Amino acid sequence: MSVAFGVVTETMILTPTGPVAAGQLTVGDVVVAHDPVTQTTVHRPIQEVHQSHVTQLVDLVTTEASLTGVTPGTNVWDAFDEMYRAAASLSPLAELLGQPDTGLQTAPILEVPEREVPTIQVIQFAIEGDEGAYFAGGFLVKAALKEG
Repeated sequence: MSVAFGVVTETMILTPTGPVAAGQLTVGDVVVAHDPVTQTTVHRPIQEVHQSHVTQLVDLVTTEASLTGVTPGTNVWDAFDEMYRAAASLSPLAELLGQPDTGLQTAPILEVPEREVPTIQVIQFAIEGDEGAYFAGGFLVKAALKEG
């Protein structure tokens, strides 16, 4: 199955044993999942791995860190408005929800540059459970929807 959203293969995904590059994760591996509304963080297995090739990426630059190499349509949790938004639609009014070692924190966005790149592979995961989000590059990214 092909998708038009995701993170580049080098993006670090938070697992119970530490960050792992997205391109190294497979079905059955466990990621740290989170529901920002209920503030619950759990460990969930990856049920599906979706891959696609894109030529446009967005970088989300915050005061704390940057989430580089996401597709413009990748849904990221906007902690300021408390909802998921497409990466390209975020502005300096948004705040990303991050998972640093000290616990959940928000990080204001400084800029959202879009860039064209040579064709590059991106990956998105479908995970088990209702939480439906995982930490990519330290920030909360919406998981792919499972198709019936």
